[in-house]
Parts: sequence; C-alpha cells; structure tokens
Amino acid sequence: MAAFLAFLLLLLLSYGAGSIRCEATLNSTADLLSLMDFKKHITEDPTQAMSSWNASVPFCQWTGVSCSRRHPGRVTALNLFNLSLSGTISSSLGNLTFFKELNFSSNHFSGKLPPLNHLHRLKVLDLRHNSLRDTIPEGLANCSRLRVLDLSSNSLVGEIPTKLGLLTNLSSLCLSNNSFTGTIPPTLGNITGLNYLSLQINHLEGSIPRELGKLSDLLSLTIFMNNISGRLPNELFNLSSLQTLWLTDNMLGKEALPPNIGDVLPNLQFLSLARNMFEGHIPTSLINASGLWLIDLTNNNFYGQVPSYLSELANLSDLYLAGNHLEASDNEKWLHAFANCTLLQALNLARNQIKGDIPSSIGNLSTNLQYLNLGVNHFVGVVPPSIGNLHGLTSLWLSKNNLIGTIEEWVGKLRNLELLYLQENNFTGSIPSSIGDLTNLIQFSLGKNSLDGQIPANLGNLRQLDRLNFSYNNLHGSIPYNVGKLRNLVQLDLSHNNLDGNIPSSFIKLQKLKHLDLSDNNFQEAGMSRGSYGRNMVMEAGLACAKANHRLHLHLHLSKKATLVLFLLLLSYGVGSVHCSTACRSWEARTPVCWWAGVRCGRKKRPGRVVELDLEYLFPSGTISPSLGNLMFLEELDLSLRGILRKRYQNFLLQRIESSGLRRWTLSSNNFNGQVPSHFGMLSNLSKLDLGDNNPEASNDESVRAFGNCTNLRMLRLNHDQLEADISLEQLWSDGNHLAGVVPPSIGNFRGLADVQLSINNLTGRIEELIGKLNYLEFLDLQQNNFAGPIPSSIGYLSCHCYLWQRTALKVIY
Repeated sequence: MAAFLAFLLLLLLSYGAGSIRCEATLNSTADLLSLMDFKKHITEDPTQAMSSWNASVPFCQWTGVSCSRRHPGRVTALNLFNLSLSGTISSSLGNLTFFKELNFSSNHFSGKLPPLNHLHRLKVLDLRHNSLRDTIPEGLANCSRLRVLDLSSNSLVGEIPTKLGLLTNLSSLCLSNNSFTGTIPPTLGNITGLNYLSLQINHLEGSIPRELGKLSDLLSLTIFMNNISGRLPNELFNLSSLQTLWLTDNMLGKEALPPNIGDVLPNLQFLSLARNMFEGHIPTSLINASGLWLIDLTNNNFYGQVPSYLSELANLSDLYLAGNHLEASDNEKWLHAFANCTLLQALNLARNQIKGDIPSSIGNLSTNLQYLNLGVNHFVGVVPPSIGNLHGLTSLWLSKNNLIGTIEEWVGKLRNLELLYLQENNFTGSIPSSIGDLTNLIQFSLGKNSLDGQIPANLGNLRQLDRLNFSYNNLHGSIPYNVGKLRNLVQLDLSHNNLDGNIPSSFIKLQKLKHLDLSDNNFQEAGMSRGSYGRNMVMEAGLACAKANHRLHLHLHLSKKATLVLFLLLLSYGVGSVHCSTACRSWEARTPVCWWAGVRCGRKKRPGRVVELDLEYLFPSGTISPSLGNLMFLEELDLSLRGILRKRYQNFLLQRIESSGLRRWTLSSNNFNGQVPSHFGMLSNLSKLDLGDNNPEASNDESVRAFGNCTNLRMLRLNHDQLEADISLEQLWSDGNHLAGVVPPSIGNFRGLADVQLSINNLTGRIEELIGKLNYLEFLDLQQNNFAGPIPSSIGYLSCHCYLWQRTALKVIY
C-alpha cells in the first residue's frame, strides 16, 4: 500500500500539484484520473483543444479546467463549450465532487447522460446543443444546489422526471428541442425561485399545470410547438413578473383571453399565442402592458375591428394578427393610428376580412417598417403611390386581393425589397424596367394578373432571385437571354402566357433549378426534330437544370416526339418528377422516377439511380435522346420502339453509354443501320445484346472488332437484319439475315456457346471446324444456307437439337 501511495504522490507531483497533505493528494489524484478518463472518451478534437491535456502541463492549467484556491488540486469547473468535440461523456466526471460548473454546450457529444448524483456542489450543468440520447437520470435531482440546468437541443426522450421539482434552487430550467413526451410535471411548481422555464419543441401533451402559477418570480415561460391543450389556468395570470409568454403551435384556447390580461401581466414584453384556438375580441387592456414590443396572435379565431388601440404601445415593433376574422370599417383610421408607432418594423394583417381601398396614408407608416403583409383580404382599387415612401421594406405581400392599376409608379422605389408577392390580383400594364433596380430581391411573384408586354431584359440584374413567378398573364415576346444569369433560381414559372421564340441557351447555367414550368406558351420546337442536339431546343431547359440537382420538376406541354426526347433526357440525370401532357401519362408529376412504368432503380448498391429502362410498350413512336448515355448506372435497357432511335443519335448514344455498367441491351425493331459501331466493344459488362429487326451492315473484321472486348457477352441477336458480314461471337442469334461468306473458324474459340442460330442466310463453306470445338451446344440451326461438304462425324457427340440440311448443299457421309 505504501508503494502505491508513493506512486500516486509522484504521479500527482508530475502534474503540478505541489507539496500538499496526503489526503489532499489522494483527492487531487482522483480528480486527475477522472479527467484523464474523460479525455479517453473524446473521439474527435478538430480544434486540438485537448492538446494541453498532457503531463507537461499542470492539469489545473489544462484547457477548460478550473481548480479551487482553498483546496488546491481540486477541479471546480470544466468549460469546453463550442469546441466541436465528439465522443461520450465519461461517468468518471461524477467523481469530481468539487465540481460547481460543467459546460459542454455546442459540441457533438452523444450517448447517455452520465450519473452525476454525487456532485452536490454543482450549480451549473450546461449540455445544450449536443446529441445526447436516452432519458434524464432521476439521480440528477440529487444535485440540490443546481441553479442552471440546460439540456436543450439534444435527442433526449421519455418523460420529464417529476423529481426535478426537488431542485428548488433552480433559476433556469431549459429542456427545449428534445423529444420528451408525457405531461408537464406539476412538481415544477415547487421551484418557486425559477426565472426561466423552457419546454418548447417537444411532444408534451395535456394541459398547463395550475401549479405553475406558484412561480412568482418567473420571467419567461416558453412551451411552444408541443401538443398542449385545454384552457390557460387562471393561476397563470398571477405571474405578474412575467415578461415572455410564448405558447404558439399548441391546441390551447377555445375561449377568449381574459379582458384584464394587460392589467394582471403588466410586465409583458413578448406575447405569442399564434396557431392556437383562442377567440373573441383582442383585449384592449394589452395597452397597459406598456413594455410590449411583440404581439403575435396569428391563426386563431379573434374577431372584431382591427385593434388600432394597440398603436398606443410606444415600444411596439412587431404586430402579427394574420389568419383571424378581423374587419375594418375605416381603413384610414387604423392606418393613421399605426403611423404613430415609430418603432414598428413588422405589420401582418393577412388572411382577415378587411375590405375597401388601401388609403394613401399607408405611406406614413414608420420608416423602420421592414415587413408589410396585407395579402388575402378584400382590398380593392389602386395601390397608392405613397407606398413607395416605405424605403425600408424588405418584404411586401399584397397577394390575393382585388387590386387594379399598374405597379410602375411605386415598385421601383422599394429598392431594399427581398420578398415581393403581388400574385392573384388584377394588375395591368407591363412589368416596369425599374424592377431591374431591385437587386436584393430573392422571391418575386406576379402570377395570375393581367400584365402584358415583354419580360424586361434587365431582369437578369436580380442575381439573388431563387423564385420567380410570372405565370397566368398576357406576356409576349421571347424570354430574355439574361434570365440565364439568375444562377440562384430554384423555381421558375412562366407558364400560361404568350411567350414565343426559343428557350435561351443561357438556361444551361441555371444549375440550382428544381421547378421549371414553361407550359402553355408558343415556344418553338425547332431543333427537336432537326438540327444539332441541344441547340435552341425546349429540352435544353431541362438539360440546363437537371445536370446538377436531380430533383427537377418540369412542366412543358410539347408534342409527342418532343416530350419523349425531353423525358429521356431528364431521366438520364435522375430528375425528380416531370409533368407529362402527352406521350407518357404513366409518368406522373408527383411520382418519383423509380416508380415510373418501365423504370427500375437500384436498391442497396445504387439507391435512386436508374438501372433498368424498358420503353417497348410505353412509347410507340418518337425519337430517343442521346442523353441516355448519361445513365451511368444503367444495367438493362430495352428500346424496342419500332423505329424510335434516329440514325444521327446512334453513335452519340453509344459513345455516351460506353462507360456505363450496361449488361442487357435491346435495340430491336429500330431500323438500326450502318456499320455495327465499334463502341459496342467498349461495353465490357454487356451480357445480352439484341439488335434484331434492324438494318446494320459491316465488314467481317469490323464485326469481330466491334465485339472483341465484350468478354461477358452471353447472348447476341441479329436476326432479320441486313448484315452483310461474317459473325464471330460467344452466343449467337442471327437467323433471317443476308449474311454471306464463310463462318470464321474463330467462332469455335467461344467454347461456351450453347445456342447458335444462323439459319436463313447466304453463308458458305464447311462446318467441321465450327462444330468440332463447340462441345456445349444445345441448339444449332444452320438450315437454309449454302454450306457444302460433309456433315462432320463429331456432331454425333453433341447432345443438341441440330437443324442442318434443309436447303443446304451439305452431304451426309456414312
């Protein structure tokens, strides 16, 4: 034992503990060993924060470690927040009995919460923003001196332990953004000194316990985004110190708010009850909570007049009253009232029952106003030009009203706009060129109006745009080339206009595009059936955006041939879904590609990638895009489409597909003519090739070279062709052609051939060398040719069905 103690003493001295008493030495050693064990559980340390944790540095000087002055060598705090550390939290930390603070927030720790029930001195436990799992250990309630407990933004589950109510010294309890279930423990009402209670973004249900009304010092209560139901307990309105009440996205209400809410909660600054079921009038007493700066009552059932009396709140910054049943008998009155709110930054009255004109006094609203939403009401008339005085606006929503007139006089003045929604009105005139000055625009919608004229060329100045909707207007002319400069576009809808011309080739640069609708216009389909591939074609639009994102939703109403070319083009890039108006009705707009008729995708090895394409019965006519060559994971392709593959695409398609993993390929019935392309020889994985019912032609050597590298080929079909050549391959079907000449002896090298069908040709010569080496033949058909010479005796050793002599010059020798 003495030797062991001496060893521990020397170990501690090596870590800089100094000369201290033996008992203290042992305790310090225990702290050191706990820290070392904790370090072992760190799996990733990208910032090298733990590099100082070594014997050359006294452990009280290690990064994040703090030690006691009264008790040298005893660890009192460990602060390792926001260091991107990964690993688990070692249970050895539960031995650091002098701990007062433990802060591992904003890291990547996983696993369970360790038992910390011996840390009676612990005051701060901050583990927020990690990936901790499992339940809260009930032993945590033994840390009776805890003042701050923050476990928010983890993956904790189970019910909130009722024993947390024993932590009566807590001032802050944060359990938000986890997956807690069950009800809010009434025992939390015992923590009478609690200032902050955060339970939002969980799966809690039941009602708000009336016991929370005992938390007389509570400043903030946030329980939003749960499944809490029922009425607000009367006891809750005893919390006169409350500054923040945030209960959005629950099922609370079915009652009116207390008419004296502003009297009993006079210190309220933040009130958010959105997306619940409250009803009745908005209480006028709210103006007595003079510190209120945010009121959010969105999506409830409040009714009555627009509460212009709220303009008396001098600090009011954000007012959200959308989605209720509010009305206004005098729009001038409430607008004039809110003009007194000099700090107002956001005003949302959308989806109410407000009627009448928009008064010109709208231009008198605060110059600090950034967000104005009057959409989905019953406003009529012209938008007053004075709205252009609101230079600070970043978001303007006037959609779904009955507004008329032009937008030219005011829209160009709002140069800070980021979101502009004017759709579903009756605006007329042209889209003003001043739109090009709104260079901060991110989303812009003018759909479903009565606008005419051309799309301004300077629209390309709006480089931040990611959504643009000009659909259902009367726009004409061509799409400006500069639209292709909108590199951030995700959605582009120009459908239902009178646009014409070609799709700009600049669309090739729209590589973030996921939704493109150009339907119901007058675009040319030139190049779809003539000219070079990809030039001034409607399908260029699909190619432009399909390359990068694999989730394009495309709407183009085209002819049958054009549609087929385009769809195969998009399919080659793994496009998400396409609207098909004519040729491929089984390919639905909202159906994933892997569910389309004739399409099979990989599962384990290549999930979501097309590995089989069978279009034999899907498209009876049309042309096939050479972009099929981009199906790099394709294993089986059936294009038996009765003439659908055009000659000018054949070699292009073969060149593009040669590096794929294609194993089975059917190209029958396509009038495939010309020489057998040498690119077939590049398909090293090919095991089946069907070129039946085509018209290829090639020389003897070219045919052999074409398939020379197809080492995995097991089946070749060339029947009913015009192939004027000799054939030499593994397994061979080439009956019903115009083959001429001698069958090359090299065909005998393919000794695994089991099925050879060369009937109905003009083949000549002798067959001894052919049959003599094919020991595994099961079916041999050479009839209706011009073979001569004897039938070799080796045929007697073959266990096959042999058809040799009908209409041949073969002689049987006994």
